[in-house]
Amino acid sequence: MKWIVYLFMGLSLFGANLQFVKGEVKAHTSVFGDSHIDPKSKYLESHLTIKDRDLKSIRGVVKMPVKSLKSENSKRDEHMYDMFEADKYPVITVKIENIKKDSNSTLIFTKFTIHGVTRDVVLKGNIKDKNNLINIKAKGSIKVTSFGMKPPRLLFLTVRDRVDLFIDTYFEEK
Repeated sequence: MKWIVYLFMGLSLFGANLQFVKGEVKAHTSVFGDSHIDPKSKYLESHLTIKDRDLKSIRGVVKMPVKSLKSENSKRDEHMYDMFEADKYPVITVKIENIKKDSNSTLIFTKFTIHGVTRDVVLKGNIKDKNNLINIKAKGSIKVTSFGMKPPRLLFLTVRDRVDLFIDTYFEEK
């Protein structure tokens, strides 16, 4: 009987799991003459925890398949998958390590693993508890070259190195 008490005490230390329910991750980059390179994904797998509904306590990992990123141009998507070497590195992983909230916004300190390379990335946004769903809405940017990739070239033009990220996701406590 004591082991049941210890088990529940241990589970409360780790908090509850957060399961991805809906939302999307959008990326934006450009090349001269085409300012609308905007792939997005609605396919995320979450391994997050939250303790006592404290939004600053959220920790864990979110994974996104590279090939779930789709734009309005499938040929361009194929070039993007080649750049990512999606068959060799099929998943983008974001590990939430710390969250700091001030009066205006929230800083989410993460480690992104893309193309087998891990880098610190700070996202800025808001985390809210909306109708029993945790909404993480944030933005940030990464440089493709910092993850060991070369931006694709289209004819004589190179796609911009910086990719802007826009995240609007909802998670449910399970």
